Amino acid sequence: MRIRRIYHRRYACGLYRRRSLAGAGKRYLAENVEALRHYLQQNIPAVALVEPRGSFLVWLDLGGLGLDARQLEKFLAESARMATNPWHWFGREGAGFARINIACPRSSLLNALRPLEKAVAELGAKPTDRG
Repeated sequence: MRIRRIYHRRYACGLYRRRSLAGAGKRYLAENVEALRHYLQQNIPAVALVEPRGSFLVWLDLGGLGLDARQLEKFLAESARMATNPWHWFGREGAGFARINIACPRSSLLNALRPLEKAVAELGAKPTDRG
């Protein structure tokens, strides 16, 4: 009986710690989303964040760059030096978008956006109204 009580206490403590860590992880991801949103608005306004729905993967709307799907794929790989999932994996609806992982240190996330910022500036894309 005593062993069972000790086990249950340890199990309960483990659950509490996991919940605490999960909550901290969710908060960190939310802060990464906010940092990403702010960075895009300030530095790459031609690229829009598609608001995530509870995932560590977020979509970037690159329709404001004025490139067709094939040009965009080449632009991301060669100019922006971004490795993304091919848009056609997600059907026609995926054209013009890129999916990125935000479950990383914030500094890594923001550093990864700098080549995109530079490439968009070289492209000369201006923000557009996506209505």
